[in-house]
Amino acid sequence: MTKRGRALKTLAASILGGAMLAAVTVPASAEGWGSGPPTLSANVALTTDYVFRGISQTGNDPALQGGFDASWGWWYGGVWASNVDFGPGDPADLEIDLYTGIRPTWKSFTFDLGVIGYEYPGVGTSGYDITEGKLGISTTLWENFGVGATGYSSDGD
Repeated sequence: MTKRGRALKTLAASILGGAMLAAVTVPASAEGWGSGPPTLSANVALTTDYVFRGISQTGNDPALQGGFDASWGWWYGGVWASNVDFGPGDPADLEIDLYTGIRPTWKSFTFDLGVIGYEYPGVGTSGYDITEGKLGISTTLWENFGVGATGYSSDGD
C-alpha cells in the first residue's frame, strides 16, 4: 500500500473512531452542565491543498480532512485530521489535532482560552508533535461587524 493509501485509511479509521468516542462520551440528551444539551457536529472536506499558516502541508497536493466538535456551555473540544506530505523520505503522512478550551463572556467581550495538540502518529520522537496555547478576545461593534485578535504560543521550535 502506498504512503497516501495508508494515510487515507488511517484518516478514515480516525474519523470513525472519533464519531464513536463522541457518541459514547457526550450523550446528546445530557443536560445540566452548560446551557442545555451539548452541541455535536462533524465535518469532512476534500481540498486541493492543505495550507497551514501560509505553508502547504501536502506538497501542493489534495487533502482529505475531517473532524468532530462538541460544545457545552463555555467548553468546546474536538478532533480534526488530515493527510500530510512534507516531501520524499519524510515519515509523516497523517496529522491529528486534538483541541479543547473555554469561551467565557464578560459584557460584550468573548474570550477564548484553549490548547491545541498537533500529533503525527507513527513518526516517533522526531519533534513533529507540537502543543499550542491559544488566547483570544472578540467583540461585536455593530449588528454584523465584529473585531477580534488571537495569539498562539507553542512548545515547538
